[in-house]
Amino acid sequence: MFPSLSAAWRMSEEAFLQNVTWLSSLKVRGSWGQAGNPAIKPYQSLLLGQTVNTGQGAGTGLAVGLAPTFPNDNLKWETTTQTDVGFDAGILHERFRLSFDYYIKTTTDLLALVQLPPSAGVGAGIGSGPGQIIDNVGEVQNKGWEFTLGTNIYNNDDWAINIDINLSHNKNKVTKTKDGKDIPTIAGGNDASGSNSIIRPGQPLSAFFGPKFLGMDKDGIPLYENLNSDKDATGRDLINALDNQIIGSPYPDLYYGINPTIRYKRLTLSSVWAGVSGSRINNAVLFDMTIPTPVNQYNKLKAVNDLYSTPSLTASNYHFRSDRYMENGSFFRLRNIRLDYNIALKSKAIKNLNMYVSAQNLLTITDYSGYDPEVNTFNGNDRRQGVDLGAYPAARTYNIGFGITF
Repeated sequence: MFPSLSAAWRMSEEAFLQNVTWLSSLKVRGSWGQAGNPAIKPYQSLLLGQTVNTGQGAGTGLAVGLAPTFPNDNLKWETTTQTDVGFDAGILHERFRLSFDYYIKTTTDLLALVQLPPSAGVGAGIGSGPGQIIDNVGEVQNKGWEFTLGTNIYNNDDWAINIDINLSHNKNKVTKTKDGKDIPTIAGGNDASGSNSIIRPGQPLSAFFGPKFLGMDKDGIPLYENLNSDKDATGRDLINALDNQIIGSPYPDLYYGINPTIRYKRLTLSSVWAGVSGSRINNAVLFDMTIPTPVNQYNKLKAVNDLYSTPSLTASNYHFRSDRYMENGSFFRLRNIRLDYNIALKSKAIKNLNMYVSAQNLLTITDYSGYDPEVNTFNGNDRRQGVDLGAYPAARTYNIGFGITF
């Protein structure tokens, strides 16, 4: 059972606000509730068999038997508890409309895939494969605010100008993990993502985790922050898992959008703009395509020479998945633009005829070097977030159409 309750107070109807002429409406509201989410595929808590393939080339294995997945009789649904307070207001006869919400949302019994220890006697795998089990791994808190402003700037028989603006901020934090331990990203098998993420108390869910890039030395060899100052046999800094640290979050600090609409007589131009700031993207494709080995150098991307002035075998030995490949994911995008024209018809059968042209994803402003900053190769309860492993970009489309009202 997941209970909920809510209440609202329409303050603008109270006597003490009746003489406030500029205030058209004001409602204060609050709510509290819980919701459950299974968050996994069906039957994942049961003992299931799945085929095991031999390696026979590019994805064409020979099925040689069955291997069981690991059941978990103690699984619980994820439970999300949210508290929300806010208000809605209208100003100057609803010429301006304001809405504001502040929320705290806590998810307990978070469901995720967990790698079993080597002592379990099973190999690593991807998805819900051998060596992994779905478990309730901890708690996550999201808190933030949302603000919406709607305006009717100008409106008469010939002209109308309306603008809607929305802003939101969310802070994601892991508040508890099972047994208080870090939960690293599942890696192994055919996992080419190099997602470098971790679930750690006090940090965002699936925070990026790896060494911090410091630059290049005089020989063109990458340098990284050595947290324990250990050296290898050549005297260089020894960079390994002990030097990993939090190097970014896949979640934006701010989401924003603006939707202007301009009408002149029967012609209407509307558009939807949206953007985010503060997120990072793990450009796994850039990492994989810029290994600085001198072999076949002329067939490699120009980005190799941009990142490594002197590609060499030594440089390739220090080609680590670091914050060098965690790029700024901020963007501002024209999601949709549409031009409508309503044709006046002297017909009893047809009430209205509307013709339009529109385009989606026509313009994106970003510093991200990949195809699309609005990317996430993995989804569902996969802990790899904010990873670009060759994800297909959003399509740019154009449409021409019409609508008839009878």
